[in-house]
Amino acid sequence: MEDPQQCLSYKQMRGKGGFIRSTWKELNQLIAAANVWTIKHYGPDRIVGFSPIPAMSMVSYAAGTRYLSLIGGTCLSFYDWYCDLPPASPMTWGEQTDVPESADWYNSSYIIAWGSNVPQTRTPDAHFFTEVRYKGTKTIAIYAGLFGSGETVRSVAGGRNRVPTARWPWRWAMSS
Repeated sequence: MEDPQQCLSYKQMRGKGGFIRSTWKELNQLIAAANVWTIKHYGPDRIVGFSPIPAMSMVSYAAGTRYLSLIGGTCLSFYDWYCDLPPASPMTWGEQTDVPESADWYNSSYIIAWGSNVPQTRTPDAHFFTEVRYKGTKTIAIYAGLFGSGETVRSVAGGRNRVPTARWPWRWAMSS
């Protein structure tokens, strides 16, 4: 890939078909060689991958994220895979982390949705968040906007001192 002439000859063949049969051993060697080459030339953070969510296959999730973590690669989240956030979501709400899956919500007995408007950002799974209350699960929503899906809703306005919020979960747990 460093010789411009070889690189051009390779790129000119793209899109013309020409698939050939290969063995798993050969393919794994090619993938490993590509990873090693990329790490040597550009650094490990240029290896980016996605593993299935844990509810789909815990083994696949663990293997993929473990591999990427060991080589210094970057793990994509399932936000990147499903693309189910509204347009410009990171610019609007800031960087988000992986939320628990709906299976985690359903198996929980106490949920604090802090800074997430679940019906808007996780629309396909939002019903699990509200339905779990039929089992007796306590739900609390802390959000700067409008989010009324929790039993207890606390609004945090911009510019406020956030220190008191550190005691909120403790107070709620003691009153439950």
